[in-house]
Amino acid sequence: IHNKVYDLRPLLGAHPGGDEMLLTRAGTDATKEFEVFEHSEKARVRRDQEMLVGEIVPAEHSDYSAEAAATGADGAAEAKSGADLSRYLRFKVADLALAVVGLYAYKSWEKRKPLPMLMYSRGLRHLHLIMAVGIFGAVGSAQAAAKSEGLAKKRWLQVHKQRGFAMF
Repeated sequence: IHNKVYDLRPLLGAHPGGDEMLLTRAGTDATKEFEVFEHSEKARVRRDQEMLVGEIVPAEHSDYSAEAAATGADGAAEAKSGADLSRYLRFKVADLALAVVGLYAYKSWEKRKPLPMLMYSRGLRHLHLIMAVGIFGAVGSAQAAAKSEGLAKKRWLQVHKQRGFAMF
């Protein structure tokens, strides 16, 4: 990675992307694959402090800045616009969901009727339904995260955390 050699054996069994991610790239230049995934600064520092074996001979160094300038200018712009579009669409879906919930609450409030104190009210039934859907969604996303690996697991855990926050 970046013209350096690392001993990644300490990560086997603990890498979030799974062992297969490490083993399939062993002995090769994995710079592009490493940079595709967003590694934290903590992971980068740990890699450099604990796992660095040495550097590649200067005559065999790859010039990543030249490669990025040659191929990355157009690719980076396309990737950035794709990521921006994806982020925009996620926010719009969240806005739409919020609007639907607001409209539902408004319509329910308009059609409310006085009820006796001991009757199981419509609002309480709706609240219980919403809670049940949220709980089943949270349990389902936790089970999906437990059965998946790598980036899929990371995404399912993110969905699980978001559902937990929404339920709170």
